[in-house]
Amino acid sequence: MFNHNVSEMYIKTQRLPVHFIMLGVVLLLTGIWRCTVSDWRGLIWLSISVIILLTSEGIVINSKSKTIKKYISILFIKIVLKEEIGPVDKIRLCKSNSKQNISMASITRSYNTFNYKVVALCGDNEVEIMEGKEKIARKTAEFVSLQLDIKMTEYE
Repeated sequence: MFNHNVSEMYIKTQRLPVHFIMLGVVLLLTGIWRCTVSDWRGLIWLSISVIILLTSEGIVINSKSKTIKKYISILFIKIVLKEEIGPVDKIRLCKSNSKQNISMASITRSYNTFNYKVVALCGDNEVEIMEGKEKIARKTAEFVSLQLDIKMTEYE
């Protein structure tokens, strides 16, 4: 997953939200249907859905200058944002609890989920690098701290 011999490394941290991906799938199916009925507008739906489905975001770690930048990938083309995070003092792995209530008629359900955030501490600023499941977040935090040669702390 990670290449250890390069001074600039690209790490994909997040895909788009689920509802955005579902929009891409619906547009893809609509585009396929429109193309099968010989309508030229189906090509427009197909192209929009491909752009939506192949969009992701991540971080670029520069181990020489010990900085982190964010990027957005659209159609496998990485666009590095001008927002530079750095120099980084510490990497923090935070556990966050999110509660979701679903109510329908007289039935109510509550779901508690735990997500982990990888946060870069740059002086007084805290910049969230990624959010996800424990295994992926821990692996990313350890890799970033190893590459930047800084300390990783865990915070509950």
